Amino acid sequence: MATASALDELIARVQRLPPAQQASLERDALQAQIREAQSAAAARKKPGAAEVSFDQLEPGAQLDLLNKLYAKDVGSEPKFPDSVDALKTKAEKTAAKNEFLSQEIHAHITVDDSDLTALGQQRAMNMQQALLTGTQIDPDRVFLVANDKAKNQDGRVRLELSLR
Repeated sequence: MATASALDELIARVQRLPPAQQASLERDALQAQIREAQSAAAARKKPGAAEVSFDQLEPGAQLDLLNKLYAKDVGSEPKFPDSVDALKTKAEKTAAKNEFLSQEIHAHITVDDSDLTALGQQRAMNMQQALLTGTQIDPDRVFLVANDKAKNQDGRVRLELSLR
């Protein structure tokens, strides 16, 4: 039984996403939402207008975009904390609102199985490329297999193995 337990633990460790990578996937998802919202806004504007990255936008334009994203994700207008509303200057208020909305939108982003599958596929392709580049390994011996045999069962991972 100790061997099965050790295998379960190993599989669970491999499938757990380190917090830094989880945060990275969430950041990427937020950036994708921002790009999508910017593209939609640019499509409504006159054709030929240059698209500007989010970081290059004026703070007020960033706030407008984040407000729209927040309303889309949460379904209501944002309610800012009193500490944000208590700020004196408009620049400080805008910066604080931008930070608050970024954090709130980030908190509503979930990394789903398709994101994890895409990450796993990218890792597998990178590993395959590393094994085949500059080595004398026969490419026919290194290949990717997707079998989707790992299943979540009562909070534990069950993996079916077979021999051929």
